[in-house]
Amino acid sequence: MFAEVFARLSLRAGAALKREGDAMIRLLDATPIPLPELCEWARSNGRTKGMKLHVVYNPRTDHPLRAEITPALLLPA
Repeated sequence: MFAEVFARLSLRAGAALKREGDAMIRLLDATPIPLPELCEWARSNGRTKGMKLHVVYNPRTDHPLRAEITPALLLPA
Protein backbone atom coordinates (compact mmCIF):
# COMPACT_ATOMS: atom_id res chain seq x y z
CA MET A 1 0.00 0.00 0.00
CA PHE A 2 2.75 2.50 0.96
CA ALA A 3 4.75 1.76 -2.18
CA GLU A 4 1.68 2.52 -4.30
CA VAL A 5 1.01 5.80 -2.48
CA PHE A 6 4.66 6.78 -2.84
CA ALA A 7 4.61 5.95 -6.56
CA ARG A 8 1.53 8.09 -7.14
CA LEU A 9 2.91 11.03 -5.18
CA SER A 10 6.29 10.83 -6.91
CA LEU A 11 4.54 11.21 -10.29
CA ARG A 12 3.48 14.67 -9.11
CA ALA A 13 6.88 15.56 -7.68
CA GLY A 14 9.72 17.32 -9.46
CA ALA A 15 12.55 15.49 -11.26
CA ALA A 16 15.02 15.97 -8.38
CA LEU A 17 12.62 14.31 -5.94
CA LYS A 18 12.11 11.41 -8.33
CA ARG A 19 15.86 10.80 -8.57
CA GLU A 20 16.33 10.97 -4.79
CA GLY A 21 13.12 9.22 -3.76
CA ASP A 22 14.81 6.00 -2.63
CA ALA A 23 16.79 8.01 -0.06
CA MET A 24 13.49 8.87 1.67
CA ILE A 25 12.24 5.29 2.10
CA ARG A 26 12.20 4.03 5.69
CA LEU A 27 10.93 0.77 7.11
CA LEU A 28 8.97 0.80 10.38
CA ASP A 29 8.46 -2.07 12.78
CA ALA A 30 6.87 -2.51 16.20
CA THR A 31 7.77 -5.98 17.43
CA PRO A 32 6.20 -7.29 20.64
CA ILE A 33 8.69 -8.91 23.04
CA PRO A 34 6.95 -11.30 25.42
CA LEU A 35 8.37 -11.48 28.93
CA PRO A 36 7.98 -14.45 31.26
CA GLU A 37 5.86 -14.49 34.38
CA LEU A 38 9.01 -13.81 36.42
CA CYS A 39 8.93 -10.20 35.22
CA GLU A 40 6.18 -8.96 37.52
CA TRP A 41 6.64 -5.36 36.31
CA ALA A 42 5.67 -6.26 32.74
CA ARG A 43 2.19 -5.16 31.69
CA SER A 44 -0.17 -6.84 29.25
CA ASN A 45 -2.02 -5.37 26.28
CA GLY A 46 -4.43 -8.30 26.14
CA ARG A 47 -2.27 -10.32 23.78
CA THR A 48 1.31 -9.87 24.97
CA LYS A 49 2.74 -9.40 28.44
CA GLY A 50 5.99 -7.56 27.95
CA MET A 51 7.27 -4.69 25.86
CA LYS A 52 7.50 -3.49 22.26
CA LEU A 53 10.58 -2.62 20.26
CA HIS A 54 9.93 0.16 17.72
CA VAL A 55 12.53 0.52 14.97
CA VAL A 56 12.95 2.94 12.07
CA TYR A 57 15.25 1.30 9.53
CA ASN A 58 17.00 2.69 6.45
CA PRO A 59 17.15 -0.11 3.84
CA ARG A 60 19.58 1.87 1.69
CA THR A 61 22.32 1.93 4.35
CA ASP A 62 21.22 -1.35 5.99
CA HIS A 63 21.16 0.33 9.43
CA PRO A 64 18.54 1.24 12.01
CA LEU A 65 18.01 4.99 12.40
CA ARG A 66 16.07 4.95 15.64
CA ALA A 67 14.96 2.41 18.22
CA GLU A 68 12.65 2.80 21.20
CA ILE A 69 11.31 0.38 23.78
CA THR A 70 7.81 0.94 25.16
CA PRO A 71 5.38 -1.07 27.31
CA ALA A 72 3.19 -3.47 25.35
CA LEU A 73 0.11 -1.42 26.20
CA LEU A 74 -2.71 -0.38 23.96
CA LEU A 75 -3.03 3.38 23.76
CA PRO A 76 -6.38 4.77 24.95
CA ALA A 77 -8.73 5.79 22.15
